Amino acid sequence: MLSLTPSGLVPLMNLSNVFRTGCAFVALTLAGATAHAAVDAWTDTTVGAGVIWRQKTYTSLYGGKQTVNVLQMEMSNSAVRVQPLRPSSGCATTSALGSSFGAAAAVNAGFFAGGDCSSVSMIKINNIISAVNPGYKPPRSTFGYNRTTKGLFIAPISSTDSWSAVNDAVGGGPNLVTNGASDVTLTAEGFDASYASKNPRTAVGYAGTRLLFVTVDGRTSAGVGMTLSELASFMIALGCNKAMNMDGGGSTAMWINGRGLVNTVSDGSQRSVVSALGVFISPPPIYTVDNTDAGFTASTNWFASTSTAGYLGSNYRTRATAAVSDAATWKVNLPAAGSYKVFARWTAGANRPSAVPYVVYHTGGSSTVNINQRQNNGTWVLLGTYNMAAGDSTRVALSCWTTTGFFAVADAVRLERQ
Repeated sequence: MLSLTPSGLVPLMNLSNVFRTGCAFVALTLAGATAHAAVDAWTDTTVGAGVIWRQKTYTSLYGGKQTVNVLQMEMSNSAVRVQPLRPSSGCATTSALGSSFGAAAAVNAGFFAGGDCSSVSMIKINNIISAVNPGYKPPRSTFGYNRTTKGLFIAPISSTDSWSAVNDAVGGGPNLVTNGASDVTLTAEGFDASYASKNPRTAVGYAGTRLLFVTVDGRTSAGVGMTLSELASFMIALGCNKAMNMDGGGSTAMWINGRGLVNTVSDGSQRSVVSALGVFISPPPIYTVDNTDAGFTASTNWFASTSTAGYLGSNYRTRATAAVSDAATWKVNLPAAGSYKVFARWTAGANRPSAVPYVVYHTGGSSTVNINQRQNNGTWVLLGTYNMAAGDSTRVALSCWTTTGFFAVADAVRLERQ
Protein backbone atom coordinates (compact mmCIF):
# COMPACT_ATOMS: atom_id res chain seq x y z
CA MET A 1 0.00 0.00 0.00
CA LEU A 2 1.36 3.44 -0.92
CA SER A 3 1.73 6.28 1.52
CA LEU A 4 -0.50 8.88 -0.06
CA THR A 5 -0.52 12.64 0.27
CA PRO A 6 -3.62 13.94 2.12
CA SER A 7 -4.31 16.44 -0.68
CA GLY A 8 -4.92 13.55 -3.02
CA LEU A 9 -7.55 11.87 -0.86
CA VAL A 10 -10.85 13.55 -1.63
CA PRO A 11 -14.42 12.27 -1.36
CA LEU A 12 -15.95 10.49 -4.29
CA MET A 13 -18.89 12.19 -6.00
CA ASN A 14 -22.19 11.36 -8.29
CA LEU A 15 -24.52 11.12 -12.75
CA SER A 16 -26.65 9.98 -16.10
CA ASN A 17 -25.78 7.18 -18.48
CA VAL A 18 -27.33 9.26 -21.27
CA PHE A 19 -24.33 10.73 -23.15
CA ARG A 20 -24.57 14.01 -25.00
CA THR A 21 -22.86 15.01 -28.22
CA GLY A 22 -19.10 15.42 -28.27
CA CYS A 23 -16.26 12.93 -28.54
CA ALA A 24 -18.78 10.50 -30.01
CA PHE A 25 -17.31 7.30 -31.37
CA VAL A 26 -17.82 7.41 -35.09
CA ALA A 27 -16.76 5.19 -37.95
CA LEU A 28 -13.13 6.24 -38.41
CA THR A 29 -11.93 7.35 -41.82
CA LEU A 30 -8.34 8.24 -41.05
CA ALA A 31 -5.40 9.35 -43.12
CA GLY A 32 -3.00 6.44 -43.34
CA ALA A 33 -5.66 3.72 -43.08
CA THR A 34 -5.71 1.67 -46.24
CA ALA A 35 -8.96 1.47 -48.15
CA HIS A 36 -9.16 -2.28 -47.69
CA ALA A 37 -7.95 -2.48 -44.11
CA ALA A 38 -9.76 -5.05 -41.97
CA VAL A 39 -11.02 -3.26 -38.90
CA ASP A 40 -12.48 -4.93 -35.82
CA ALA A 41 -15.45 -3.48 -33.94
CA TRP A 42 -15.23 -1.53 -30.72
CA THR A 43 -15.71 -3.64 -27.60
CA ASP A 44 -17.67 -1.61 -25.03
CA THR A 45 -17.66 -2.29 -21.29
CA THR A 46 -19.48 -0.16 -18.72
CA VAL A 47 -17.12 0.71 -15.87
CA GLY A 48 -19.83 2.53 -13.92
CA ALA A 49 -22.35 5.35 -14.19
CA GLY A 50 -21.13 7.72 -16.89
CA VAL A 51 -17.92 5.79 -17.70
CA ILE A 52 -17.34 3.36 -20.58
CA TRP A 53 -14.14 1.52 -21.48
CA ARG A 54 -13.77 0.94 -25.21
CA GLN A 55 -11.13 -1.19 -26.89
CA LYS A 56 -10.34 -1.78 -30.55
CA THR A 57 -7.61 -3.44 -32.59
CA TYR A 58 -7.03 -2.14 -36.11
CA THR A 59 -5.42 -4.69 -38.39
CA SER A 60 -3.90 -1.89 -40.46
CA LEU A 61 -3.96 1.75 -39.44
CA TYR A 62 -1.19 4.31 -39.95
CA GLY A 63 1.13 1.73 -41.45
CA GLY A 64 0.50 -1.24 -39.20
CA LYS A 65 -1.48 -2.87 -36.44
CA GLN A 66 -2.88 -0.58 -33.73
CA THR A 67 -4.51 -1.42 -30.40
CA VAL A 68 -6.38 1.42 -28.74
CA ASN A 69 -8.03 1.69 -25.32
CA VAL A 70 -10.37 4.55 -24.48
CA LEU A 71 -11.95 5.64 -21.21
CA GLN A 72 -15.01 7.71 -22.07
CA MET A 73 -16.40 9.87 -19.25
CA GLU A 74 -19.63 11.89 -19.31
CA MET A 75 -18.65 14.69 -16.95
CA SER A 76 -22.17 16.13 -16.74
CA ASN A 77 -23.00 12.99 -14.76
CA SER A 78 -22.73 13.99 -11.10
CA ALA A 79 -21.26 10.57 -10.23
CA VAL A 80 -18.08 11.11 -12.26
CA ARG A 81 -14.96 12.96 -11.15
CA VAL A 82 -11.35 12.99 -12.31
CA GLN A 83 -8.17 14.10 -10.57
CA PRO A 84 -4.40 13.68 -10.80
CA LEU A 85 -2.82 11.04 -8.57
CA ARG A 86 0.72 10.87 -7.21
CA PRO A 87 2.52 8.98 -4.45
CA SER A 88 3.88 10.86 -1.46
CA SER A 89 7.39 10.23 -2.74
CA GLY A 90 9.14 8.63 -5.66
CA CYS A 91 7.21 6.80 -8.37
CA ALA A 92 4.58 4.08 -8.55
CA THR A 93 2.84 2.21 -11.33
CA THR A 94 -0.42 3.53 -12.73
CA SER A 95 -2.13 0.40 -11.41
CA ALA A 96 -0.80 0.97 -7.89
CA LEU A 97 -1.82 4.63 -7.94
CA GLY A 98 -5.33 3.87 -9.18
CA SER A 99 -5.84 1.04 -6.69
CA SER A 100 -4.43 2.90 -3.68
CA PHE A 101 -6.57 5.98 -4.27
CA GLY A 102 -9.73 3.89 -4.77
CA ALA A 103 -10.19 4.98 -8.38
CA ALA A 104 -12.44 3.22 -10.88
CA ALA A 105 -9.79 3.62 -13.59
CA ALA A 106 -6.55 5.46 -14.29
CA VAL A 107 -4.04 6.33 -17.01
CA ASN A 108 -0.47 7.55 -16.70
CA ALA A 109 -0.06 11.31 -16.91
CA GLY A 110 2.87 13.75 -16.77
CA PHE A 111 6.55 13.61 -17.68
CA PHE A 112 9.22 12.95 -15.05
CA ALA A 113 12.98 12.59 -14.65
CA GLY A 114 13.86 8.93 -14.41
CA GLY A 115 16.89 9.32 -12.16
CA ASP A 116 15.28 10.87 -9.10
CA CYS A 117 11.67 10.33 -10.19
CA SER A 118 10.88 14.06 -9.98
CA SER A 119 7.98 15.47 -11.99
CA VAL A 120 8.82 17.81 -14.87
CA SER A 121 5.13 18.46 -15.48
CA MET A 122 2.68 20.46 -13.41
CA ILE A 123 0.75 18.54 -10.74
CA LYS A 124 -2.07 20.34 -8.91
CA ILE A 125 -4.48 18.38 -6.71
CA ASN A 126 -7.36 20.08 -4.92
CA ASN A 127 -5.66 23.52 -5.27
CA ILE A 128 -2.31 22.28 -3.93
CA ILE A 129 0.57 22.49 -6.42
CA SER A 130 3.29 19.89 -5.87
CA ALA A 131 5.11 20.28 -9.20
CA VAL A 132 5.30 22.86 -11.99
CA ASN A 133 6.00 22.77 -15.70
CA PRO A 134 9.72 23.28 -16.51
CA GLY A 135 10.86 26.90 -16.21
CA TYR A 136 13.56 26.40 -18.85
CA LYS A 137 10.91 25.56 -21.47
CA PRO A 138 8.04 27.56 -23.01
CA PRO A 139 4.56 27.14 -21.48
CA ARG A 140 3.40 23.55 -21.99
CA SER A 141 -0.02 22.04 -22.61
CA THR A 142 -1.69 21.13 -19.33
CA PHE A 143 -5.00 19.45 -18.59
CA GLY A 144 -7.14 21.14 -15.93
CA TYR A 145 -10.42 20.39 -14.16
CA ASN A 146 -12.69 22.67 -12.12
CA ARG A 147 -14.47 20.69 -9.39
CA THR A 148 -17.26 23.23 -8.92
CA THR A 149 -18.26 23.79 -12.54
CA LYS A 150 -16.89 20.43 -13.79
CA GLY A 151 -15.18 22.49 -16.49
CA LEU A 152 -12.53 20.84 -18.67
CA PHE A 153 -9.50 22.77 -19.94
CA ILE A 154 -6.32 22.30 -21.96
CA ALA A 155 -4.05 25.33 -22.01
CA PRO A 156 -0.34 26.26 -22.23
CA ILE A 157 0.79 26.85 -18.64
CA SER A 158 4.14 28.32 -17.59
CA SER A 159 6.18 27.33 -14.55
CA THR A 160 5.01 30.45 -12.67
CA ASP A 161 1.30 30.07 -13.45
CA SER A 162 -0.80 28.59 -10.61
CA TRP A 163 -3.80 28.34 -12.97
CA SER A 164 -6.39 29.61 -10.51
CA ALA A 165 -9.27 28.70 -12.85
CA VAL A 166 -8.87 24.99 -12.03
CA ASN A 167 -8.62 22.90 -8.87
CA ASP A 168 -6.73 20.02 -10.47
CA ALA A 169 -4.14 20.02 -13.23
CA VAL A 170 -1.47 17.81 -14.73
CA GLY A 171 0.99 18.82 -17.42
CA GLY A 172 2.18 17.00 -20.51
CA GLY A 173 2.42 18.13 -24.10
CA PRO A 174 2.43 18.97 -26.81
CA ASN A 175 -1.03 20.13 -27.81
CA LEU A 176 -2.68 17.98 -30.48
CA VAL A 177 -6.08 19.43 -31.38
CA THR A 178 -7.62 22.91 -31.17
CA ASN A 179 -11.20 23.68 -32.25
CA GLY A 180 -11.52 20.25 -33.84
CA ALA A 181 -8.46 20.69 -36.09
CA SER A 182 -4.93 19.30 -35.88
CA ASP A 183 -2.66 21.68 -33.96
CA VAL A 184 0.54 19.91 -32.90
CA THR A 185 2.64 22.56 -31.13
CA LEU A 186 5.80 20.47 -30.78
CA THR A 187 8.47 23.17 -31.31
CA ALA A 188 6.43 25.93 -29.65
CA GLU A 189 6.37 23.91 -26.40
CA GLY A 190 10.10 23.10 -26.49
CA PHE A 191 9.91 19.42 -27.48
CA ASP A 192 12.52 18.01 -29.86
CA ALA A 193 11.72 16.05 -33.00
CA SER A 194 12.17 12.65 -31.30
CA TYR A 195 8.83 13.13 -29.54
CA ALA A 196 7.01 13.21 -32.88
CA SER A 197 7.91 9.71 -34.14
CA LYS A 198 5.87 6.52 -33.74
CA ASN A 199 5.55 5.57 -30.09
CA PRO A 200 3.14 4.16 -27.57
CA ARG A 201 0.87 7.08 -26.69
CA THR A 202 -1.34 8.44 -23.93
CA ALA A 203 -3.67 11.35 -24.72
CA VAL A 204 -6.47 13.40 -23.17
CA GLY A 205 -9.25 14.94 -25.22
CA TYR A 206 -12.72 16.37 -24.83
CA ALA A 207 -15.65 18.07 -26.51
CA GLY A 208 -18.37 19.64 -24.43
CA THR A 209 -18.84 17.56 -21.28
CA ARG A 210 -17.42 14.31 -22.66
CA LEU A 211 -13.84 13.53 -21.66
CA LEU A 212 -11.58 10.84 -23.16
CA PHE A 213 -8.43 9.20 -21.84
CA VAL A 214 -6.74 7.30 -24.69
CA THR A 215 -3.84 4.85 -24.83
CA VAL A 216 -2.22 3.53 -28.01
CA ASP A 217 0.02 0.47 -27.79
CA GLY A 218 3.38 0.48 -29.58
CA ARG A 219 6.71 -1.30 -29.95
CA THR A 220 5.02 -4.65 -29.34
CA SER A 221 2.98 -7.21 -31.26
CA ALA A 222 -0.11 -5.29 -30.07
CA GLY A 223 0.71 -2.32 -32.27
CA VAL A 224 3.26 -0.07 -33.98
CA GLY A 225 2.24 3.12 -32.17
CA MET A 226 1.41 6.53 -33.61
CA THR A 227 3.22 9.73 -34.47
CA LEU A 228 1.94 12.92 -32.88
CA SER A 229 0.30 13.93 -36.16
CA GLU A 230 -1.40 10.55 -36.41
CA LEU A 231 -2.52 10.78 -32.79
CA ALA A 232 -4.00 14.22 -33.48
CA SER A 233 -5.95 12.84 -36.44
CA PHE A 234 -7.13 9.92 -34.35
CA MET A 235 -8.39 12.16 -31.56
CA ILE A 236 -10.25 14.28 -34.10
CA ALA A 237 -11.82 11.14 -35.55
CA LEU A 238 -13.02 10.27 -32.04
CA GLY A 239 -14.84 13.61 -32.12
CA CYS A 240 -12.58 15.61 -29.82
CA ASN A 241 -12.62 19.38 -30.11
CA LYS A 242 -9.53 19.75 -27.91
CA ALA A 243 -6.76 17.24 -27.15
CA MET A 244 -3.20 16.96 -25.87
CA ASN A 245 -0.43 14.40 -25.61
CA MET A 246 0.75 13.04 -22.25
CA ASP A 247 3.86 11.05 -21.32
CA GLY A 248 4.01 7.93 -23.52
CA GLY A 249 6.47 5.28 -24.55
CA GLY A 250 7.09 2.78 -21.77
CA SER A 251 4.96 4.89 -19.41
CA THR A 252 1.75 4.38 -21.38
CA ALA A 253 -0.68 2.42 -19.18
CA MET A 254 -4.41 2.12 -18.59
CA TRP A 255 -5.75 0.40 -15.48
CA ILE A 256 -9.37 -0.46 -14.65
CA ASN A 257 -10.49 -1.55 -11.19
CA GLY A 258 -11.38 -5.25 -11.22
CA ARG A 259 -9.63 -5.83 -14.54
CA GLY A 260 -6.12 -4.59 -13.94
CA LEU A 261 -3.86 -3.33 -16.73
CA VAL A 262 -5.83 -3.42 -19.99
CA ASN A 263 -3.22 -2.29 -22.53
CA THR A 264 0.04 -3.94 -23.57
CA VAL A 265 3.00 -2.02 -22.13
CA SER A 266 6.09 -1.71 -24.31
CA ASP A 267 8.66 -2.52 -21.62
CA GLY A 268 7.18 -5.94 -20.89
CA SER A 269 6.25 -4.81 -17.39
CA GLN A 270 4.50 -1.70 -16.12
CA ARG A 271 6.74 1.31 -15.57
CA SER A 272 6.57 3.32 -12.36
CA VAL A 273 5.49 6.92 -13.02
CA VAL A 274 5.24 10.12 -11.00
CA SER A 275 1.61 10.93 -11.81
CA ALA A 276 -1.59 9.48 -13.19
CA LEU A 277 -5.11 10.65 -13.95
CA GLY A 278 -7.74 8.84 -11.89
CA VAL A 279 -11.42 8.38 -12.67
CA PHE A 280 -13.80 8.21 -9.70
CA ILE A 281 -17.44 7.11 -9.67
CA SER A 282 -19.61 7.54 -6.59
CA PRO A 283 -22.98 5.88 -5.95
CA PRO A 284 -25.97 7.83 -7.26
CA PRO A 285 -28.01 9.79 -4.71
CA ILE A 286 -31.19 7.97 -3.68
CA TYR A 287 -34.37 9.56 -2.36
CA THR A 288 -36.88 7.27 -0.63
CA VAL A 289 -40.37 8.11 0.61
CA ASP A 290 -42.12 5.51 2.78
CA ASN A 291 -45.85 5.44 3.51
CA THR A 292 -45.13 6.78 7.02
CA ASP A 293 -43.07 9.76 5.77
CA ALA A 294 -44.34 13.33 5.51
CA GLY A 295 -44.30 13.18 1.70
CA PHE A 296 -46.95 10.43 1.63
CA THR A 297 -50.68 11.23 1.53
CA ALA A 298 -53.71 8.95 1.25
CA SER A 299 -57.33 8.91 2.33
CA THR A 300 -58.46 6.92 5.36
CA ASN A 301 -59.59 4.20 2.94
CA TRP A 302 -55.92 3.26 2.71
CA PHE A 303 -55.41 1.52 6.05
CA ALA A 304 -52.13 0.44 7.64
CA SER A 305 -51.27 -3.27 7.67
CA THR A 306 -48.43 -5.59 8.65
CA SER A 307 -50.10 -8.87 7.70
CA THR A 308 -47.71 -9.63 4.81
CA ALA A 309 -43.96 -9.48 5.40
CA GLY A 310 -41.62 -7.64 3.03
CA TYR A 311 -42.64 -4.03 3.61
CA LEU A 312 -40.29 -1.13 4.18
CA GLY A 313 -40.37 0.53 7.60
CA SER A 314 -43.10 -0.23 10.12
CA ASN A 315 -46.04 -1.07 7.83
CA TYR A 316 -47.66 -0.61 4.46
CA ARG A 317 -50.99 0.88 3.31
CA THR A 318 -53.63 -1.12 1.48
CA ARG A 319 -57.04 -0.41 0.01
CA ALA A 320 -59.79 -2.38 -1.71
CA THR A 321 -59.68 -1.97 -5.46
CA ALA A 322 -62.57 0.04 -6.90
CA ALA A 323 -63.52 2.17 -9.89
CA VAL A 324 -62.96 5.43 -7.99
CA SER A 325 -60.33 8.17 -7.99
CA ASP A 326 -58.68 7.61 -4.62
CA ALA A 327 -54.91 7.50 -5.10
CA ALA A 328 -52.13 7.11 -2.58
CA THR A 329 -49.44 9.68 -3.41
CA TRP A 330 -45.74 10.02 -2.64
CA LYS A 331 -44.23 13.50 -3.05
CA VAL A 332 -40.43 13.65 -3.43
CA ASN A 333 -38.52 16.87 -2.76
CA LEU A 334 -35.52 16.80 -5.11
CA PRO A 335 -32.51 19.08 -4.57
CA ALA A 336 -31.60 19.12 -8.27
CA ALA A 337 -33.26 18.65 -11.63
CA GLY A 338 -32.13 15.74 -13.76
CA SER A 339 -32.81 12.23 -14.96
CA TYR A 340 -34.05 9.83 -12.29
CA LYS A 341 -34.91 6.15 -12.16
CA VAL A 342 -38.22 5.68 -10.34
CA PHE A 343 -38.84 2.52 -8.29
CA ALA A 344 -41.78 1.26 -6.22
CA ARG A 345 -42.18 -1.63 -3.77
CA TRP A 346 -45.11 -3.50 -2.25
CA THR A 347 -45.99 -6.71 -0.47
CA ALA A 348 -47.16 -9.27 -3.00
CA GLY A 349 -50.02 -11.75 -2.68
CA ALA A 350 -52.62 -13.71 -4.61
CA ASN A 351 -55.31 -11.13 -3.81
CA ARG A 352 -53.27 -8.23 -5.25
CA PRO A 353 -54.03 -6.61 -8.64
CA SER A 354 -52.28 -8.04 -11.67
CA ALA A 355 -52.39 -4.60 -13.28
CA VAL A 356 -52.54 -1.63 -10.90
CA PRO A 357 -51.70 1.83 -12.26
CA TYR A 358 -48.79 3.86 -10.92
CA VAL A 359 -48.78 7.41 -12.30
CA VAL A 360 -45.38 9.16 -12.42
CA TYR A 361 -45.45 12.97 -12.73
CA HIS A 362 -42.37 14.45 -14.40
CA THR A 363 -41.27 17.45 -16.47
CA GLY A 364 -42.84 16.00 -19.61
CA GLY A 365 -46.24 15.50 -17.98
CA SER A 366 -47.26 12.14 -16.54
CA SER A 367 -46.75 8.48 -17.40
CA THR A 368 -48.90 5.54 -16.27
CA VAL A 369 -47.24 2.19 -15.58
CA ASN A 370 -49.40 -0.88 -14.87
CA ILE A 371 -47.77 -3.17 -12.31
CA ASN A 372 -48.49 -6.75 -11.26
CA GLN A 373 -48.51 -6.68 -7.44
CA ARG A 374 -48.87 -10.46 -7.24
CA GLN A 375 -45.12 -10.65 -7.93
CA ASN A 376 -41.83 -9.16 -6.63
CA ASN A 377 -42.65 -9.14 -2.94
CA GLY A 378 -40.61 -6.62 -0.96
CA THR A 379 -38.29 -5.66 -3.83
CA TRP A 380 -37.67 -2.40 -5.66
CA VAL A 381 -39.21 -2.57 -9.14
CA LEU A 382 -38.29 -0.03 -11.82
CA LEU A 383 -41.20 2.02 -13.12
CA GLY A 384 -39.04 3.90 -15.61
CA THR A 385 -36.53 6.72 -16.05
CA TYR A 386 -37.83 10.28 -16.21
CA ASN A 387 -36.62 13.87 -16.21
CA MET A 388 -37.60 15.59 -12.97
CA ALA A 389 -37.58 19.21 -11.84
CA ALA A 390 -35.97 20.40 -8.63
CA GLY A 391 -38.33 20.98 -5.70
CA ASP A 392 -41.40 19.12 -4.51
CA SER A 393 -43.31 18.89 -7.80
CA THR A 394 -42.21 15.27 -8.31
CA ARG A 395 -45.01 12.85 -7.44
CA VAL A 396 -45.78 9.17 -7.82
CA ALA A 397 -49.42 8.14 -7.36
CA LEU A 398 -50.89 4.65 -6.96
CA SER A 399 -54.49 4.36 -8.09
CA CYS A 400 -56.88 1.77 -6.72
CA TRP A 401 -58.85 1.92 -9.98
CA THR A 402 -58.38 -1.53 -11.48
CA THR A 403 -60.58 -4.47 -12.40
CA THR A 404 -58.02 -7.04 -11.20
CA GLY A 405 -57.37 -8.25 -7.66
CA PHE A 406 -58.93 -7.17 -4.39
CA PHE A 407 -56.36 -5.05 -2.52
CA ALA A 408 -53.82 -2.55 -3.89
CA VAL A 409 -50.72 -2.00 -1.73
CA ALA A 410 -48.92 1.32 -1.20
CA ASP A 411 -45.58 0.81 0.55
CA ALA A 412 -42.76 3.08 -0.69
CA VAL A 413 -41.14 4.73 -3.73
CA ARG A 414 -37.52 5.52 -4.48
CA LEU A 415 -35.84 7.88 -6.97
CA GLU A 416 -32.25 7.32 -8.04
CA ARG A 417 -30.33 10.14 -9.76
CA GLN A 418 -28.66 9.23 -13.04
